[in-house]
Amino acid sequence: MPQGSSGSVGAKGELGGSGTDTVLTFAYGANLNFMTLARRDVKVLSRDPATVVDPAVHLVFKHQGGYATLERGAEPTPAAAAAVAGSSNGAGAAGQGAAAAGAGAAAGNGAGAGAAAGSASAAGGASSAQNGSGHQHHHDEPRFRSYDGRVHGVLYRLTREDFEKLSKREGGYTVQQMEVRTYDGLVHVALVFVSNPLFKLPQEVLPTEAYLSKIRDGAADNYLDPSYQAFLSGITTVPSAGLGSEYFNTPSKYMGYSFLVVVALITLAFFFQH
Repeated sequence: MPQGSSGSVGAKGELGGSGTDTVLTFAYGANLNFMTLARRDVKVLSRDPATVVDPAVHLVFKHQGGYATLERGAEPTPAAAAAVAGSSNGAGAAGQGAAAAGAGAAAGNGAGAGAAAGSASAAGGASSAQNGSGHQHHHDEPRFRSYDGRVHGVLYRLTREDFEKLSKREGGYTVQQMEVRTYDGLVHVALVFVSNPLFKLPQEVLPTEAYLSKIRDGAADNYLDPSYQAFLSGITTVPSAGLGSEYFNTPSKYMGYSFLVVVALITLAFFFQH
């Protein structure tokens, strides 16, 4: 079973334990959804909206079947870094919106999220130019502040038993430790489900509408940042039926085929010998 510890980083940077009977885990996919947790008989002790601290970690749809995983990509561009800084101080200038478009494209890192970057750009483009005093014109006020390019999700505190229930249902995922920051500024080390390389697609695909709907509903139910919800809303989806081979071309698939071939050869050799 997955091993790891969880805790929080205090003012001095020390790792504080979360207790031996509870686990901190960061959800970014279908586990955001209340119905998903209910079907898995998982009860949440506490929940806090949060973001992944590392800006180079992106949400991508590269798990077998088109499911989500996290992937560390290139370091953020200066434009992306400017978007993060602008989001932190609440700036809503049009220049920040343009920077966030670059961050949105980096966060997508593929076909599925490439469409989402367009949505992030549109949301940022709605930001008004500010006058010299820093006040926005009322008719150009943006609906959302610009997407900051980071992965948003929810930090759950679960019993160790319930975390094991989730682990058993997360086929093809492994557990990693990752720093996340709650919306109120506290940094924690959480356990995160990330694709096992054997179940990871070589290229990103478009998620199915049914799957992404679970993520969107979970993001709304947990009051994730509206700019991130706008990012999710802009991701292009495909129907769940009739997925192409590109959704299943992972190393595990070919290892399965190889295993069947070996078994068949052993079986034939056994019959020929008798």
